Amino acid sequence: MATTGTRDFGAAGETPAWRLKPYELAPPGHKYAVVVDGFRHSDFDPAVGDAEFGARGAALRKLQLQFWAGVLRGDRAAFDALAGEAKTSTQSDPVWLRRG
Repeated sequence: MATTGTRDFGAAGETPAWRLKPYELAPPGHKYAVVVDGFRHSDFDPAVGDAEFGARGAALRKLQLQFWAGVLRGDRAAFDALAGEAKTSTQSDPVWLRRG
């Protein structure tokens, strides 16, 4: 699972798209990419009550926990849930999930 934000630029000017290269280069299978609208590199773990980023952070954590449940526990239901969310997720969502 590659994760970036729309404002997640690297120290040498790398773009958010650059941060998704591992996703693009990985073989097909249980690979996912998440793009969080408005997030910078330091924004990925906001407090739940954070007025600006709390809801997006909670949505990201949910996806991450599902992914790791699938990978580490072999939880097929977790992968199925992720695949379902990826099918309905669009680039205009605050937290955009893609599956490859």
